[in-house]
Amino acid sequence: MRFHLTTLITALVVLISFTQAVEVDDEGYMNLSIGVRMKRDESSAPTLEKRSGSSTSTPLLLRRSPETGKLVWPGSFSEALTMAKRDVPDMLKSSLHRRASTVRRAMHVVITWYTGHDLLNPSCFADSDNWAPTDDSMVAAVTIEWDGKPKCGAFVRIQHHSNKEKHITVRVVDTCAGCPPGQPHLDLTKAAFDKLYDEDVGVVEGLKAKVIPCPKKIANDWNDHVIGRYGPKEPIAYMT
Repeated sequence: MRFHLTTLITALVVLISFTQAVEVDDEGYMNLSIGVRMKRDESSAPTLEKRSGSSTSTPLLLRRSPETGKLVWPGSFSEALTMAKRDVPDMLKSSLHRRASTVRRAMHVVITWYTGHDLLNPSCFADSDNWAPTDDSMVAAVTIEWDGKPKCGAFVRIQHHSNKEKHITVRVVDTCAGCPPGQPHLDLTKAAFDKLYDEDVGVVEGLKAKVIPCPKKIANDWNDHVIGRYGPKEPIAYMT
C-alpha cells in the first residue's frame, strides 16, 4: 500500500495473547491504536521547528471488510484524520469510563485484626438487628475518614501480597474509630486475618483489595450461617 510522500502512517497492534481472539463488537469494530505522524517538509519550516521530533498520535477504530475479513486501513492522511475525528470522542469516553471504574474498584489497603469488646455494636446495623460479629465472622471495620471507602454492607476481596491464589472475601459491617484518618485501612476479624497471615504479624500494608458484588451463594440463600459470618442482609441506610 502506497501513501502520500508527506505522510507516514504507522500501526501498532498490541496482542496480549496470540491464543485469544481480538474483541470485536456487533458491527465488526475492534479497538486498535494507530499512530499518525506527518513527515515535515523541512525546506519550508522555520529553523527552530526543523527536526523537532514532535508527533501527534490518535486512536482510531478500524473496521473489517465484510467481504474479505481484513482490516480496512486509511488510504491517506486526510482519510485517517477523518476517521479520528469520527471515532475518538466515543473511544475516549469509553476508555475514561473503564479507567475510572477500575480506579474506583482497585485499592491498596492496610489490614489489622480486632477482637473482644470491639466486636460489639457494629455501626452498620441497627440495635434492633441484635447482631454482632464473632471472631469466626468474615467481616471488616473501615477507617471513618477515608474518601471512597467501601460502603456498609459491601463485600471486599483482599489479596495476599505474594500469593495471588490466596485471597479472602469480607463484608464491611463497622467503622474503625482507632484507625488513622485518611488511610485505606480494613480492620478484620481474627478468622479473616488468619486466612491471609498469622495473627502475630499484626499489621500488613499495601495489599490489593477491591469491592465485589455479593457472592451468588450468599445472595441466593441468606441463611443463619451466612448472617453469623457476614451479618444481616440489609445495613442501616444512613451508614451507606
